[in-house]
Amino acid sequence: MNTTLPLGQGWRMALDPEDEGRSAGWMSGEGPPEGVPVSLPAVAERYAPDSQGHVWFAVTFMVDALPPDGRALLEFDGAAFEMEAWLNGAHLGQHQGRRAHCVMDGSETLREGANLLTVRMPRSSNAGLTGLWGPARLRLRPALHLRSVRVQPDPRRARLAVEVEASGPGQVQLRIEGTEHAYSGEPGPLHMPFPGFSPWRPDEPVLYTLRCVLTDQDGAPADERTIVFGMREFTVKDGRFHLNGRPFYVKAVQFAPEPRHYLAAFEDPASLRRLAGEARDSGFNMLWTAGGPLPPGMTAMASELGLLVCQEAARVTRATAGVKAHDRATVRALVERDQAEASVVMWTAGLAAPQGLDQSGERKAWARELALELREQDPGRVIVGAVMDSPRAGPEAPCLRAFSQEWGIMEFLPGRAPAPPDKASRAILDSLGSPGALMMLQGLGAGGVDSLTAALARYKQEGADDAPEAARLRELWRAIQSGFNARRLETSFGSFSSFAAAAQAAQAEAAAPLLESARANPRTGGYVYAALTGAGERHGAGILQPWGEPKPVAKALRALQAPLRPAVTLEKRNLLAREEGRVTVTLINETRLEGQVDLSLQVIGPTGQMLWKKKRAVKLTRTGQILWEGQVAG
Repeated sequence: MNTTLPLGQGWRMALDPEDEGRSAGWMSGEGPPEGVPVSLPAVAERYAPDSQGHVWFAVTFMVDALPPDGRALLEFDGAAFEMEAWLNGAHLGQHQGRRAHCVMDGSETLREGANLLTVRMPRSSNAGLTGLWGPARLRLRPALHLRSVRVQPDPRRARLAVEVEASGPGQVQLRIEGTEHAYSGEPGPLHMPFPGFSPWRPDEPVLYTLRCVLTDQDGAPADERTIVFGMREFTVKDGRFHLNGRPFYVKAVQFAPEPRHYLAAFEDPASLRRLAGEARDSGFNMLWTAGGPLPPGMTAMASELGLLVCQEAARVTRATAGVKAHDRATVRALVERDQAEASVVMWTAGLAAPQGLDQSGERKAWARELALELREQDPGRVIVGAVMDSPRAGPEAPCLRAFSQEWGIMEFLPGRAPAPPDKASRAILDSLGSPGALMMLQGLGAGGVDSLTAALARYKQEGADDAPEAARLRELWRAIQSGFNARRLETSFGSFSSFAAAAQAAQAEAAAPLLESARANPRTGGYVYAALTGAGERHGAGILQPWGEPKPVAKALRALQAPLRPAVTLEKRNLLAREEGRVTVTLINETRLEGQVDLSLQVIGPTGQMLWKKKRAVKLTRTGQILWEGQVAG
């Protein structure tokens, strides 16, 4: 049977700024001569943020016995960006990809006793954070073993499509744990009936475990694998997203998995779960990744928490042969890593930021071709291509529905506004979108300066005052403090802490009119809020502080993103005594509830007295329907 040896502990990391390690033979013998002890996940920038050249990772592990005629596979759950590996001095191969899963065959060089595994990675300012972003392991497989098991839920037919690839002839036994459902057949495409299942959805993220056992010709178990999955279907239909056959309004928050200021959080799985939990608790139903896919393991957390994920599979920078090979490898590895995750419902494969990059038609054509290749590898998810300007409707992207190769269009329109938002901004959000088209608002929300002094105090409290991310935060703090003093803002706010608190309050205040306008617009299929966390040029855009504590806007969003809610629009916010102002109450009804409810409106004065009230029975209808409109006395 399959034996697994975890390789997460006992690593050391060595810098190679002059690229001498290869010629010096660091891949054999004792490995690199010096190194910093690390455990996986491990990222070079955490220990040496300004170093150049290459970085080496090495670990020595023991193997008691080798499987006869079997295979020895070394698996890395998240390798970024480029990597090559050696086992006992023998070259295993190369890998390219952003935190992507990769497998290398060490069958010919693994030996009983001590073994040395070395990994070499080039450092590049354009490649993101360099290192091993997830666990590693050695799998010892028998001669007859499972090469891959891919699962595709089919809720409409109440079955599970399972594609099994084995190293030789045998029988496949499938069983869904905790149920009576079982199925058997030969390796290849199998369709397992699964009646009576519970669908996976955000409010009830039901997950199942499929056990796949491969037996030999005599019926003896040779290899097995378990896969966690959820029964769900997500697609685009009639200009709307649909989950399990019902319209679904996307409330996504952008999440950049590689902000350098928060590097420590991504080396701690508990921190990842807290971040995902804060997104869910703030009312979001989707994580929309930018700058790279989620770190290894976070998609599984999202599946457990009931969060959907729009995963960035590739960001096309150029259309050269080398870049194309890298993009293909990245897409393949990510699909293999996340193919069974219930949370991952969309892939994006678009163009990178245009500054200094090739703007030719070749790059756009390659982005489109890559999206089609992604469709071949993963037929059951929505795929969004490169966002480009359209003279018809502004920014839009080609879109492929699940199980379709016919291109549709998704409009991506800007939703950013000042804090507090002005009347013009709200009017624009009310009217954006083309009739019948799928439209998403991108970057909705306003910024609010982080509490930098509190964050720096926390680094000191945790004994991480010398960490690279703390140093960068101090540099940012000095720059902001200089601007604060130069503008004499202390005369208005007293201190920077008071200024940050005021900015965060304005961020929270801006959320209500922005989200209500966006959600009341019947042409929107959803929105992507500015950011879960903010770093670099997006500093302050997040709803969380640097250590993950929620800002005031997070609490406001929790109420604002309720599925059934009246949106109140005031024509004028400052009224004189006894002056009247026009008020419009619009229904937000994501779940399409029907029936009759009581609507109560009140105007409360500064001392708590009631100045005006109205109560009436209203009928619940579709989103965007006006429930009441009239004059209110101040």
